[in-house]
Amino acid sequence: MLAFLVIFIILGIQIFQSKRTLAKVNGNIAQYQASLQSQRKTSRQLKQQIQQLHDPEYAQQVARAKYNYSKKGETIYNLDN
Repeated sequence: MLAFLVIFIILGIQIFQSKRTLAKVNGNIAQYQASLQSQRKTSRQLKQQIQQLHDPEYAQQVARAKYNYSKKGETIYNLDN
């Protein structure tokens, strides 16, 4: 009877440790899946930007807005908000 109780306790401890390890692994999986979704979103945004930069009109808009480029004879005014 005592041997059965000892075996039962040992198996119970092992099951408890296995469940704890499984919960930890599932938590890691959820964390990595969230990270993967974020990376995929970033990748889609970057691919979209690349496609837009192949459009000369968009590239000109970016250059004008970001780097204050102007057309010949055009004057740029910077207004503080």
